[in-house]
Amino acid sequence: AASPQSRRLQASLSAQSPTPQRSPSTDAKRTVSKMLVAHPYRQLFLSGCKDTARIKLWQYDGPRPLRLFTPVPHHDLQQLASMNHDMFSMSANFAKSQSLASKMSHWGKAVDMCFSENGQRFASIGQGGVVAVWSLDSSFTNTSVGTDVDGATCSEWWHTCLEAQGRSVSFVGGSSAVVAAAGQCNAGNVSMWNTSLPERGACVGRLRNHKAAVNKVKTLPGGWLLAAADDAGTLSVSDVRMLGSDRDPVIWSTKACKGVIRAMDTISYESGGWRRPPSASRRHHFMPGNDTAIVTGGDDGIVRLWDVNTGTLIQQSERVHTAAASTPRLLSLAGAPSAKYAISGLAVCDEGIITSGTDGVVRLLPRLL
Repeated sequence: AASPQSRRLQASLSAQSPTPQRSPSTDAKRTVSKMLVAHPYRQLFLSGCKDTARIKLWQYDGPRPLRLFTPVPHHDLQQLASMNHDMFSMSANFAKSQSLASKMSHWGKAVDMCFSENGQRFASIGQGGVVAVWSLDSSFTNTSVGTDVDGATCSEWWHTCLEAQGRSVSFVGGSSAVVAAAGQCNAGNVSMWNTSLPERGACVGRLRNHKAAVNKVKTLPGGWLLAAADDAGTLSVSDVRMLGSDRDPVIWSTKACKGVIRAMDTISYESGGWRRPPSASRRHHFMPGNDTAIVTGGDDGIVRLWDVNTGTLIQQSERVHTAAASTPRLLSLAGAPSAKYAISGLAVCDEGIITSGTDGVVRLLPRLL
């Protein structure tokens, strides 16, 4: 039997009306989201849906999404639709177009998203390692990229960048064209792709220093240094400009967590304390230096700050999420030592470092430096 995702795509291909139709179930109350990512300077954010392959664009305080996005480019939709408009024979059509069927099955649903530095494009990676890229401004006109039957904006580019599993994606080089895809792949768990090139020749380099699946990648301020964190607790920083040269692109690599590193961000600090990284409007004037740190959190429940240049541990905060912090009354009755919880997410803001834990609690660390 066809999956709900396949049936949805079949219905989109067999529909004749070009008029965009919004799903009646698409509203904030009915949306189950697995992730959120904010636009670097506009009051917009993206959400990845738990039960569908689509991505939604929201405005703050908006009750309904502004746009829907599908990972399939319009020309691929047209290619499948040209085979047969009969929805009852679409399973045969998928068999005839194995590459497109494989991409859809490898997409699954979005597991990570990111905006480009200028905020004009965004990328997402699916469960199976497929990366798709959209233009934000063209999504409101739909003149160049097209839509499906529900009005979901098609992607400009998609490709299976990792053969086994996708987990994280990030734009690199200060551009909106090159993306780093991370996860699990025999050819290398981190790979770089130029989305302005045809799919077959789009891979511009791979990093193979991480043996375990890479859970997070993040481009550091300046655009050329890429931080990667994996399931074995290893954290590394590489210079992507060295890919393809005789020099080793890996600047440093260290054991950064007892278990999986699940969250990562960057933070800047000065002698009098710490500050957020530069805003997107002036980030291209900033290069990582002695005042830049990588913040990590993971299974051992410790928030750590690492120097970008050397990989030196600057400072750490232990037992950020504990039973004592979450349920003090229960702890006092039990009289047992505080139980620690893994850190599932973190983000840097003006007020401090926000962490979320497997205890279901969100906490604010006002200052570590």
